[in-house]
Amino acid sequence: KSIKLFAHSDVIILSIFQLIQHIPHSYFVENGIKFDLLYADLLKKLFEGAHLEKYHRAGIVLDARKHKGGASVENEFRKDIENWLEIRFPHTRCTLQMVPSYVDVLVELADFLSNSFYKEYQGEAEYISGQLSRRLIQIKNPL
Repeated sequence: KSIKLFAHSDVIILSIFQLIQHIPHSYFVENGIKFDLLYADLLKKLFEGAHLEKYHRAGIVLDARKHKGGASVENEFRKDIENWLEIRFPHTRCTLQMVPSYVDVLVELADFLSNSFYKEYQGEAEYISGQLSRRLIQIKNPL
C-alpha cells in the first residue's frame, strides 16, 4: 500500500546501490571494507545524481549510524561531506543533518524504500521499482 502512495505522489525517489562484487579493490583492506569511505563516495554520487546545482538550498538528512572510530570518525565523515558539498555545489546552500531514522519520518520512509529495493533485488519481494518507474531514478554500481 505504501508503494502505491509513493507512485501517485509528487515525489522523485533517487536510489543508489553498489553490488559488493563490483566494489573497486581500493575500498578493501585486510579485515574488510573501508565502509566510511565507501559510504561517503556513494553519497557523493547520489548528490551528483540529484543535481543539487539546480537548487539554491538543499536540506540533506542522513540516517545517523555508529562509526567504528567513534565520534571523531563521525566528525571527520561529516566534515568530508560538508567540504565536498561546498566545493562541488558552491551556489547551493546545503545543510546536513544526521538523525536516527526513528526521529524523522522521512528517513524512516527512505529506510523502508531502501529495504524494499533490496528485497526486490534478492527476489524476496514483488517488483516495486516498476510501480515507481515514473518516480524513480536508480543509479547502479556508480563506483
